[in-house]
Order: sequence, then C-alpha cells, then structure tokens
Amino acid sequence: MKTLLATLVSVFISFSLPAQVKVGGVPFPQRVKALGHTFQLQGAGVREKLWIDLYAIGTYALKKYPSAEAMKNADEPMLLRLVIISSLITEEKMRHSTIEGFQKSLGKDYPKMEAEIHRFINLFAGDIHKGEKIILAYTPRSGTVIYRGGKKKGVIQGLDFKKALWGIWLGKNPASESLKEELVGR
Repeated sequence: MKTLLATLVSVFISFSLPAQVKVGGVPFPQRVKALGHTFQLQGAGVREKLWIDLYAIGTYALKKYPSAEAMKNADEPMLLRLVIISSLITEEKMRHSTIEGFQKSLGKDYPKMEAEIHRFINLFAGDIHKGEKIILAYTPRSGTVIYRGGKKKGVIQGLDFKKALWGIWLGKNPASESLKEELVGR
C-alpha cells in the first residue's frame, strides 16, 4: 500500500509541474538541453525600468543553488536566456546599460576587464528586435559563449568574466533586487 501511495504521489507531482513558466509573456521551459547537459530552470523574471518591461530573463543550471552569490561564483555549466520584450531597446541603449551593469558588478575592478567587456558588447552590434533571443552559455572549458538569434556570435574566456557578467543580475549591486530574487528562484 505504501508503494502504491508513493507511486501515485510521484505521478501526481510529475504531472502537476508545469512544462514551462511564462514571465512577461515569454515561455521559459523547465528543462533545456544544451552543451551536452540538461539544465533546470532556476528562476526567471522581467527587467523593468520606469515601469516599462524591457526583457525577460531566466537562469538555468545543473542543480539548484542556495543563493545568488553561489550561482554567480560557480565554475559549472549554466545558462542565461534573455528575450527582448520591448521595442524601446536600441543598440545604443543596450551598449550603455551593459557598460553600466558591468561597472556596478565590478566596481573598482572594471578597468581590469574593460577589453573583454568591449569585445562582449561588440557582439551585439546591429539592430535589436522585440522577440530577439540571447543565450549566454558558460562552461569551464569554453568560457561564456554568446548566441544571438540562434547563431553563435563569439566566446569570452574565463571564470572572472562569467562572474562579472552574472553579477549584473546576481551581484551585490544588481540591476534589480527583486529580479535578483526571482532569478535565484525565491
């Protein structure tokens, strides 16, 4: 009887979990296969500024992390999936906000990573469109691989760059405290 009950509970739980979560009208699958791994959605949220929804973003990892700091500093495969949901985002605004995000993430260490940051920003040259998908995939072997519109745009090596990039959303001075909590899955 206990086995039957445990089986029924297990089946109920697996069917009651949604296959995806919608955030800002954007579906985020619970699981994503990439880079030879199956990643789990850790959390997702919308970045807004002045009451305007700019983009939806989700964090994917191989395991659940207990804190933003642990996730940011982990030298393990993980993904950020970002979907533009505002037509107000332009290349220039993206460039400016990305530099500002790195400055807040790195503080006084910003100049040490400036070359990598500008290489990263240059990968986003060109028009940005509502609905555009950006994947930032980190593996210890490859570094941070940037995909835009389904195409590989480039790679930035090193754990330090990954920490700085993820620090934009998960660091001590994030783009948004509420978004940080959502990305950790709280």
